[in-house]
Amino acid sequence: MIKLPEYKGILLNDNSGLEVSILQGVFGQAIDNEVKEKNHKYIDIINATIFTEDVIHGSNPFYLIALNNFLEDLNLRIATQSDLFRIKKLKALDLYNLNYKEAAFTLGTIDGPNEYSAKRLYNQIKINHPAFNLDSPVMINLTDLDLEEDQDSKYGLEFKFKQYSQVIIGKMLDFKYKFSINDVDLNLGLPIKTSVNGHMDFRHYYPWGSGVYGLSRMLNLENSVILTADIWSLEASAKGGRIVVVRDNK
Repeated sequence: MIKLPEYKGILLNDNSGLEVSILQGVFGQAIDNEVKEKNHKYIDIINATIFTEDVIHGSNPFYLIALNNFLEDLNLRIATQSDLFRIKKLKALDLYNLNYKEAAFTLGTIDGPNEYSAKRLYNQIKINHPAFNLDSPVMINLTDLDLEEDQDSKYGLEFKFKQYSQVIIGKMLDFKYKFSINDVDLNLGLPIKTSVNGHMDFRHYYPWGSGVYGLSRMLNLENSVILTADIWSLEASAKGGRIVVVRDNK
């Protein structure tokens, strides 16, 4: 590995010990180049981002997991959903203009959008937890996933759980609930209660109506978390995407 520029993050003022930063500058460009060189066979990784205006633009789950695998050797990681809510609450980074950030999947059913990937993850959960069912949707942080080659997948890559990983029951992952940032359990990364005057919500971009279906990406906007599967496929990326890198000092 080449010598990389030093990571410089902002220390959050909540005693969490987390340093956070947008993937940008000479550090971001160097990391992006290394990730793409290491994963040069996979078009959905190398086409996910561009470096312009001194910032890495774009993201998709394949790239983020590959990036996280690289960062782990530097004692860094990508942000979790909890981290993104924590940053929003503390207003630690300027993330919430027109940019999306993602850190997790939601798994609602094993049919529907991204059915192949959904069934694959569901079956992995069932191996270790035979009683598991999808009575409620679950959230899976991308930091809990790895990539492996799969010639039966249209992407040539698929997701697998790391040895020590978790799924988080997400009963609040429903478009009808409003919540505020203070309703979020920052250990879970999800709201645990609703708020009549809440200005945040989960929005479902599915053509067939409400509910959490299949395997969906979670795109964090200013006051909404978009759950999307059909409109935004797993490999899709856009210039408005930003990536948050974290160092945990605890």
